[in-house]
Amino acid sequence: MSTVVRKSLWQSITVALCFFTFSVSLLSQPNPLYVNCIKQLVDKYTRPFTVLELGFTSTEYAFDIASTVTNVSCISIIFKDARSSLVAASAKRLNNIVVLNPAVASIEDLTTLGRCEHFDIVIIKELSTLVKLCGLRVITALCNLGDFIIFELPKNGTQLLKKIDSSKITVYNSCEGDIAVCTMHKQSLDIARWTQNLPVSSTPRYIIKSEFNQKLFYKDSAAKPTNWIRGINLVTFVMLKGIYPSDDTIRQQLTALASTFPEYNDGVIGNMIIDGASLKLIDFDDKRRKSNMKKCINKALRLFNNDKTRLVDPKKRIKEYYRSL
Repeated sequence: MSTVVRKSLWQSITVALCFFTFSVSLLSQPNPLYVNCIKQLVDKYTRPFTVLELGFTSTEYAFDIASTVTNVSCISIIFKDARSSLVAASAKRLNNIVVLNPAVASIEDLTTLGRCEHFDIVIIKELSTLVKLCGLRVITALCNLGDFIIFELPKNGTQLLKKIDSSKITVYNSCEGDIAVCTMHKQSLDIARWTQNLPVSSTPRYIIKSEFNQKLFYKDSAAKPTNWIRGINLVTFVMLKGIYPSDDTIRQQLTALASTFPEYNDGVIGNMIIDGASLKLIDFDDKRRKSNMKKCINKALRLFNNDKTRLVDPKKRIKEYYRSL
């Protein structure tokens, strides 16, 4: 048997085993009450919306929602081995899921994520583990991620949420454990992108008005609000070590943007939203910028060049990218 054939065979076996592992993990019965709480919220949205799920080995709820709902982008953050989820996303050919694989769960990353992103629904199954790793202040960081935060808690685990305003918490009890839905109605962002170096301000810089049928973004320099685009900023994708969609898919989308919007005046990755398999431009009305679209795209293509250096030190790679513009 040739080396090439043996390599191809082992790659096929590895993919099959990873997919089998992922499938078996879904056979464990989820808490039906938790599933129902998520479904009730998902069913209320008549506009495009974004779901975030945090997990340590899998994020099966995000994958299930992405597979069954069309007007959603699901963001999966997996803090440990994400290979099975990567294989599953590829096998299902989902075009509305993003998989992020940061090395560790850190309070700093979760706090920054809440400063620059807004999620409609946030699903958190392993709160006890996050508290052990990050301390109790992680609760505040998690509740600043979006509108509805759904915690799956161990039995009598509601004491973990004691610092949250009780009027914002609805608790459901079941024999499998407690479910807590925190209705936060997040109304603003501190910064427009992960790397924007601005201090915490008592006056919100960017206002968000979010309802089940409409979500608007208000920026001081814009003449009028814009419709919020589902997904996350491409800078966030890099900083949290995004592994799906692939660099090849992102490069295809970058090239398409260059040909579709050649006159766009601010084509940096901080003005791009990744909603799954596609990229969307934002901030069309900012007359202060005069960057060259072709140059911006060429620099971005180098960032997503399949050599995986951005996964080793994303902060360094982002700095190099912006310096090169």
